[in-house]
Amino acid sequence: MSLWIASAITFNPGGDTELFTPPLTDIRRPLQIDVAGLPALKTLPRTFCPKPEALDQLVAAVRSLRSASLQVFIKRVLERRDRLEVFLKAPASRNDHHNEPGGLLAHSLDVAKNVLVMTEANEPDMPQELQELGFVPGLHDIGKTYTYDTWGKPTATARLCDHADMTLEACAYGLAYLDKVDPDAALALRHIWTCASPGARYGATPAMTLARYVRDADAQSAMADNQRKAYRKRQPMGFGRLGNNVYWLPSIEAHG
Repeated sequence: MSLWIASAITFNPGGDTELFTPPLTDIRRPLQIDVAGLPALKTLPRTFCPKPEALDQLVAAVRSLRSASLQVFIKRVLERRDRLEVFLKAPASRNDHHNEPGGLLAHSLDVAKNVLVMTEANEPDMPQELQELGFVPGLHDIGKTYTYDTWGKPTATARLCDHADMTLEACAYGLAYLDKVDPDAALALRHIWTCASPGARYGATPAMTLARYVRDADAQSAMADNQRKAYRKRQPMGFGRLGNNVYWLPSIEAHG
């Protein structure tokens, strides 16, 4: 996947009232400074994404962040040739929630948005900077770009490592940047990603509410997707089943 830059010169010999399409003067591979100056996630190839509407929402949300350092962090994590295609195309799981092409992207966006909703509902006075920091851990499954290929087939890494263990590695380039410009933010992200799993996978108890929100947002996104699938071929009412999971939607009538 290559990005090319086309530049042009202004050409309007007839004065201000005449319009001309400027001729191209240069087509070349972009320099690092060219890419760095682009808006956040500008290089993500929308046409290759199975869920372009989810990608549009992600790009809009990232560009709306007030924190320039968090925007740069996300750029450094996602705008990676070796990981990008898998993030855009792979499912979030093989046999469970969001197990369709583009599911990893959709689930990540779900979690990020749900964290913001829970934060605003439970801690409306939380500083804007912390609320925005809570959006970023929606990338909690970015480690799956090491354990899946673009079709969701497990890689050799999946047989040897858990995807959660690979998240910090997938974010290493971005975290190294945050260590320099906002070390507390970098530490908070590491804490959220390594403590929020059920049972405190790494032995650390969550020390901030954002960690709980990420854990709960992850579970809620997964259950909501599975519940939708349980009623996909029938009226959304009564008992539904997906695999070994049973769901129930009550019939509630509106009374005037």
